[in-house]
Amino acid sequence: MYYMVSYNTNVIKRTRLLNSGLYQHLTWNDADHQWTEDFAAPRYRCDWYAHCGANSKCSPDNTLLFEGDCLPGYEPKYVNKWNQNDGSDGCVSKQIDASKCEHG
Repeated sequence: MYYMVSYNTNVIKRTRLLNSGLYQHLTWNDADHQWTEDFAAPRYRCDWYAHCGANSKCSPDNTLLFEGDCLPGYEPKYVNKWNQNDGSDGCVSKQIDASKCEHG
């Protein structure tokens, strides 16, 4: 999906939303015959909605490993996918059929 507007006959702007969720503002560069990105969001890995899934947190400072980290008491739902940097299924409780709350 995209939207184009031209306030000045010399400048053509375009806004688009990709299926991936990337939102961009673009300006047509007539000299290069291509679009130039003025703005895009999300910009960082942890800005993507549900990047690490439920019951997890995203740590963008972790540059060597997958940035997802399960909350205390949780583990990746699918370890193989998690190890392949796909945290979309999130984390599940380590305790099966036990209350996570004190005194029920």
